[in-house]
Amino acid sequence: MKFLLVGAGRRNQLVKLIKQKNIAVHSYELDKNCPIKLIADEIIQGKSWNDKSIFFDLMQLSKNYDLVIPLMDKAVEIVSELNINNSSTSSFETSSLCLRKDLFEKYFCNDEELKYIYPVPDSKSVVLKPILGQGSKGIYYKNSNPGNVDGYIVQKKITGKEYSVDCFYDVNSNLVDFVPRERIRVSSGEVMESITVNKSKFESIINLISKKINFKGPICMQFIEDNNGKIWIMEINARLGGGSTLSISSGLDLIQLLIESFCLKTFDITRYQSTWKENYKFIRYTLDYCYEA
Repeated sequence: MKFLLVGAGRRNQLVKLIKQKNIAVHSYELDKNCPIKLIADEIIQGKSWNDKSIFFDLMQLSKNYDLVIPLMDKAVEIVSELNINNSSTSSFETSSLCLRKDLFEKYFCNDEELKYIYPVPDSKSVVLKPILGQGSKGIYYKNSNPGNVDGYIVQKKITGKEYSVDCFYDVNSNLVDFVPRERIRVSSGEVMESITVNKSKFESIINLISKKINFKGPICMQFIEDNNGKIWIMEINARLGGGSTLSISSGLDLIQLLIESFCLKTFDITRYQSTWKENYKFIRYTLDYCYEA
């Protein structure tokens, strides 16, 4: 079996976990010297996201793989638009809803149930986020609501514990399982320290969102629990989250679920048993990668 990752970059631990399944891993990268080179079986010279020929390039390449997995937001947009049969992405409509924060805001605020979990700004402190932002880039805070700002959405600033929830949906958009993990320490939007937590307080909100939106494959939802215990949705990433390796290591075998659901087509949700562990922790550490430029 052979997987094509699109934009894996530095996600070496994820590739390590995939290769433990005896799967060959190729990665499509603009920079062939990125750290994923240390572990992937092959690095394919990729094109810029803005190069229109990338669509034809990936369409042709995809024919050689059992599964195509986009790992960056722009990669998700392109792969979902291609609508290839062997990708792990949701539809282009769903992916766009997650990628564009203005569409996301409109969808949640216009829904009679979802609007109560979206942080609509008031006259107090707010956070401004780029409509097409990624991670913490371009985010800034204000002590009062500035109203409409071109290229940004405005959310109420919520103070409290941050959580990521790694979810998996089968090819029929059924929620299979999910793992909530507290984001203990974050650097530039990337989780550095995290721990899995009990899922009970997230069940109703995850089930509600899952009922409204047709997801497929791995999805990462971001929440903040305020000081009163209310949980607010921040964003949804229609791909494997950066800390999904913790969920995999805790027992939610997202890779095996991808294989059975999207490659072998043998997954049976009625036979699935949840076995992941609570209070399972990870700490991300860095390694230097040196090469001759």
